[in-house]
Amino acid sequence: MREIAPRISLPLLDGGSRATPSFPEAMFSGTRFPDQWTSIMNESLHRTAAHLGLPLSLLALACSTDSPDFRKPVASSVFDSSDVPHWRIIGPAVAEIGGREPHPDLLVVTAVGGRILYDGRFLVADRGTGAISLVSEAGDFLHRFGGEGGGPGEFRALGWVGLREEGTVLAWDMQLRRMTVFDTTGVVLRTYNPDLRDIPFLSAVLVGNLQGGGLVFSSPETTDDGPPRSPRRVRGSVQYLLLPEGGNDVLALFRGPGTETYRRGGQGMESNLPILFAAASLATTVGEHLVVGSTDSLQLFSVRRDGTMTARARYPTEARPVEEEHVRLEHRSRFAAQDARWEQIARVLSAPADEWERTLSFSRESLQELPARDTFPAFSDLVGTSSGEVWVAEYPVPGAEAQRWVILGSDLKLRGRITLPTRHRILDSRGDHILSSFKDELGVETVALFRISRVP
Repeated sequence: MREIAPRISLPLLDGGSRATPSFPEAMFSGTRFPDQWTSIMNESLHRTAAHLGLPLSLLALACSTDSPDFRKPVASSVFDSSDVPHWRIIGPAVAEIGGREPHPDLLVVTAVGGRILYDGRFLVADRGTGAISLVSEAGDFLHRFGGEGGGPGEFRALGWVGLREEGTVLAWDMQLRRMTVFDTTGVVLRTYNPDLRDIPFLSAVLVGNLQGGGLVFSSPETTDDGPPRSPRRVRGSVQYLLLPEGGNDVLALFRGPGTETYRRGGQGMESNLPILFAAASLATTVGEHLVVGSTDSLQLFSVRRDGTMTARARYPTEARPVEEEHVRLEHRSRFAAQDARWEQIARVLSAPADEWERTLSFSRESLQELPARDTFPAFSDLVGTSSGEVWVAEYPVPGAEAQRWVILGSDLKLRGRITLPTRHRILDSRGDHILSSFKDELGVETVALFRISRVP
């Protein structure tokens, strides 16, 4: 593997250095930045200013936010703060596709992304059909492109869709590791394969694209590769890498804590599963920035494509304890999902019944043993939108019917909050519209466009 040389290096709290800016230890405890972290940030500003040849005052202005002062006690969560403008959905959906009896060209099996265009039309990418549908603001079908296959404009595993600033459409094939560039009529403008030889095949996850060109991928790193000697909790790290379009240079933008997992072995098998209500790093792209944070607390960082940190913000959240009933509901949900997955695998692959039974037994034992966090993570989703906003979802308690979101600008300053049904997954927003997907009690998916308005 090639050595990835970062352009900016931020010291660690232990006095060492790391190839990329890293989350401070403050993300894992308390609600304030330690004095040591403040001094480290100041030192980093001096180094970054010297590297870029910028006046320190200009760089400090670019890195400032209007975040609350977390050295003062806080009384409530940002998700229910009366000081933040509140938004709500107005009426029924403006447009819908998918559902139980869709138009043949508007079938949705598994929506993997959606984008609202500047004129109100919207795109939906569906992994189940490998197709991208273009729909009018009124819900009328306009046209469809893509489809299953390996030829130009086709997909073996459609996994993401995005927009460039000039309006062209990007679509990512996870299996072929290929990016296809379309115009909005579905004409293929270009296909290319980013140089991902530094990222293991199964771990390359596309986070998004940056304004001005370039793709951001996440790559997990583990510090516990050996065989599991005994069951134990493990947490590695994750690195975010920028691959400039058409170039071979890889820039390491950021490194954060990985997902909390539980490793165990037995019967000649091994499992490494996320613990119940695991904390993890989440990231999204908005404009020319990567926005990243660990769900241990609602602390976010904004990093520009050249590797400089432009903003950071931390907002108060409620410490919500995990109770026995939450664990029971989560176990039941995971068992149901796992059984369904194994049924699908069994239909595709042929294996002796006793081997399947042994594998399923080990898998269920691994799930049953999973430990849980003492408290819920601070947030569960991070979505960069076409309007240049960052939507952050509060981690939902099992069984909750509603979920609270906060809306931030690309500078990480608060713009509003909204409460939505828990089953809704935000795909995009632009102006006074949001695009979301949700499933009914039978698991049938619908993608809908809604109007939102500020509560007086």
